[in-house]
Amino acid sequence: MAPTGLKGMNTEQGRKLASSCTTDAQQILTITKDLTRQLQETEWYGQDADTFRNSWTTQYTKALKSVAQALESASTQLKKEAEQQDQASGSH
Repeated sequence: MAPTGLKGMNTEQGRKLASSCTTDAQQILTITKDLTRQLQETEWYGQDADTFRNSWTTQYTKALKSVAQALESASTQLKKEAEQQDQASGSH
């Protein structure tokens, strides 16, 4: 909760949060690649394996990539907001 009458962002904290969003997005993409590799290396045959691999490709990896993209978007927005705050307060 903001102190009464105050508005705006602590831009240092906003940029730190933006950086965390970017880092976390990259981690999600790395984890997705690692899990995909592990799935490809797993000896598993038959219809259940085919169904799961298809679901992994068409649903799960898409969902993980979507989360990563959302974090990247949030990071971009936070950086923009921090820059606007700095301009409004004359910090830069």
